[in-house]
Amino acid sequence: MTKLELEKIAVEVRKGIITGVHSAKSGHPGGSLSAAEIFTYLYFVEMNVDPKNPKDPNRDRFVLSKGHVAPGLYATLAQKGYFPVEELEGLRHIGSMLQGHPDMKHIPGIDMSSGSLGQGFSAAVGMALAAKMDGKDYRVYSLAGDLSLIHISEPTRRTPISYAVFCLKKKKKINKKKKTNKIQIKKKNK
Repeated sequence: MTKLELEKIAVEVRKGIITGVHSAKSGHPGGSLSAAEIFTYLYFVEMNVDPKNPKDPNRDRFVLSKGHVAPGLYATLAQKGYFPVEELEGLRHIGSMLQGHPDMKHIPGIDMSSGSLGQGFSAAVGMALAAKMDGKDYRVYSLAGDLSLIHISEPTRRTPISYAVFCLKKKKKINKKKKTNKIQIKKKNK
C-alpha cells in the first residue's frame, strides 16, 4: 500500500469521525482525529486482521486504552470493512452498536471493552503474556493517552501502565534457559 493510499484512507477515517460525532451531538473528536494516522497504519499495514474473520485466534489484537477515542477506532473499523460506514451515523444513539466506549460484545473487530483511562493497557499486557504462555505469535497493540500515564488506580496506588510494567519486570520471568515460550511466575513466600 502506498503512502498516498494510506493518506486517502486516513482522510476517510477523519470524515467518519466527524460524521459520527456530529450525528451523536457529543463525543471527543480531538483525540480521535489526532489518532487517525495511527489507526490507519495499524489496521491497513501493520496488523494481521481480517474483517471476514474477526475472531480468528491467530489475529493481532488492538486494545484502545483511552476509550473516549472510540469514534476514531470505529471509523477505522468501518473503512476496513468490519461493518458498513453508514453505522457511524448511529454513534451514541439508543440501540446502536456504536456507543461512547468500545464494546467487544456488540462491535466486530473490538478485542477489549474499555473506558477507564489506562485500563486497556494493562489488559493488553495480559493478552501479550497469554500469547507468550500459549506459544502463539500474534501481536498486541494498545493506544493510551497522556492521562493514562498519571491516572491513579486503586488499590494499587500505581498508574495502570506503571503497574503493568511492574508486573512484567518483577513478577514474570521468561524462561530463556530452556528456550521455550513459557512464562514462569515466581511466588514469594510470605
